[in-house]
Order: sequence, then structure tokens, then C-alpha cells
Amino acid sequence: SIRGRNWHLPASTVKLDEKYVALNGFKLLRDEQSLTLDGILSDKFSDTLNVQMQNFDLSLLDLLMSEPLGISGTMTGNGRAFGLLGDKYGLLPSLDGKDIRIDDEQFGDFSIRSRWNDEQQRFNLSVKNSLGNTSPLDIRGHYYPSTKKLDAELDFDKFKIDFIEPLADGLISDVHGAVSGGIALEGPTDELKISSEKCRFDDFAFKLDFTQVPYTLNGPFSVSEKGVIFNDIDIADSFGGHGTVNGGVSYDH
Repeated sequence: SIRGRNWHLPASTVKLDEKYVALNGFKLLRDEQSLTLDGILSDKFSDTLNVQMQNFDLSLLDLLMSEPLGISGTMTGNGRAFGLLGDKYGLLPSLDGKDIRIDDEQFGDFSIRSRWNDEQQRFNLSVKNSLGNTSPLDIRGHYYPSTKKLDAELDFDKFKIDFIEPLADGLISDVHGAVSGGIALEGPTDELKISSEKCRFDDFAFKLDFTQVPYTLNGPFSVSEKGVIFNDIDIADSFGGHGTVNGGVSYDH
């Protein structure tokens, strides 16, 4: 059983080697849920792993994470993965996520697509998020495996950022709120250039763990590969006090 639930594992063939994993007819079944894996997982771009999902329970992903995010929802579709264990890799997903939640916060439905463009030797990427009548997240881009170059545009419309709390453990907690605006990524994945347009925090609330004081941020910011810049952001504490934040936080991505 996994997390107290019984799953059916039909007979299949799995071969483990130092350089690859070969799976033939590997299936994980429970009621109307299924996960099927076929193919080879290796560092060779010519090796393909085929994945099929039907109403697959995404909460199982937490078992693979060092910092569980409290993910729930289901995923249906298929995909192919190339050379995932190597430096040159690629993904061709056609997946639809339904009723996705992170830490019990509703994120809605997701459509994840990738297509190979043989003429340009690149993957065309697309991620679309819908929540009711809104589209909080829209990602479009291209990935060139031969040069490891990525160019992508991310558009946010009050996209909830509650999920960052486990990633900032020890710094901030009780995270709520959203972000809007656009972010562009361009260049090799290990030297990405990052730019932004009309980004802002919408009621970004958090508690600073060091002081145990809650704050709420509203207003514009910009982001680059060097850090985040705050532009006259309004900051409010739990006592009704207000102030303005200018400056930034630098980092190495």
C-alpha cells in the first residue's frame, strides 16, 4: 500500500543498470487511476521513456520531495522523456491536471503541452492554468536541447504564491497572496537572463520568522537574473502601520 491505499502492480519487467533503467509494461493501478511506464531512462537523448496517466493521484509526488508541498489533484494524458539522466534531455508532455491544490490552496486546472519542431530543432512549450473564469498563469516558450537554450514568457494574473512557503522554511511562514505581471527568460539554462514587465504583489502576506511579525506587501517590483527590486511597495503590519519599501534582494540563480 502507498499512504494507506492499496494499489495493484501487475507483472512487468524492470532492468536496472549503472547507466540506465529499462521498463516494460510497468503499471500502477487503483480504481480508475493508472500510471504506465514503458521504455528506457538513461543519459542518451536517443532513449525514450513513455508515460501514460489516467486520473493519477498527484499527492504521491510529495513522497519524492525533500520538502513536500501538499499537492493534490489528478493528472491525465501522456508524454515522452528523452535522456533525463544526462545533460541533453527533452520532454514531450500532453497532460491535463484537474482540481490542483497546493497546501489546500486551490490552483485550478492545468494544461501542459510540448511539441518537437524538427526544422528549428527545438521543443515548443506551453503551460496554461485556468481557475474559474480566470487565467492566473500562461507560459509559452522554446527549448533547444543542443545548446540548452531556453526562451520563455510567463504571464501572471493574480497567480497565488502560497506554495513558496515550504521553499522558504525558516525565513517566512503563513504565506498568502498573489503576483501579477510578466517575466521573460532567455539564454542557456545555467546563465539565464531574466527580465520583467509590470510585475506587482497583490496582498502578499507573510510572517517574518525571525521577528514573528506579520506583514502585507502591495505594489510594483521588477526581477532580473541579479535579484528582485522593490519599487515604492506599500508594506503594512498587523498593527495598522504602513510604510514604503524601496531597494532589493540580490541572489545568484
